[in-house]
Amino acid sequence: MNIKFKDCVKTAAILLQNSDVLNLPELSGLESGEENLNLDSARADLNLLTDCGNLIYSELAGEYIPLISMQSFLNKTGIIEFSEFSKNVVDILSVSDLQDNKLYFAVYTNYLTAPKGGILVSYSYLPDKVNLNGALDYASGKLSERIIAYGICAEYCVVKGMFNEAAYFDKKFKDSLLNACRPKNVYIPPRRWL
Repeated sequence: MNIKFKDCVKTAAILLQNSDVLNLPELSGLESGEENLNLDSARADLNLLTDCGNLIYSELAGEYIPLISMQSFLNKTGIIEFSEFSKNVVDILSVSDLQDNKLYFAVYTNYLTAPKGGILVSYSYLPDKVNLNGALDYASGKLSERIIAYGICAEYCVVKGMFNEAAYFDKKFKDSLLNACRPKNVYIPPRRWL
């Protein structure tokens, strides 16, 4: 099951203790009955949190945990333009024929070259922007809403000029990300004396 973007933004609003955003109906809050709720300010903060969430999502895919896709092509000319891919290409990982035999390929600025014929290309990509009700291309598992929320909070605090809080949330984000990506079953043999 993929991570819901709304849950990440809601967790970020909780961590930031932004009750105005939490009370908006977009996050299933109860807008009516709140006297102190400034709707324009709360919606502006929600839009900022959403923008920060999309920035973190792209950062995760581009730098930390790549999103991988495979796509088949009928290569008639030996050149495949990156604009022909269904997603925004970051890196070409492998090229194989339809029988899964690895093929030689070369990557250039706007295209890749590979042998003619039917080929299968494995590549990492940058995700498109997600709206509040969308889902991220990451499955729940190592990566959680809370880790993404830490990153959202760090970016939000930078934009708002809260630099001490930004440093705190950035450290939490990077530490949590490191722990999530670390291999779990690593055996280190005991040291022996000579």
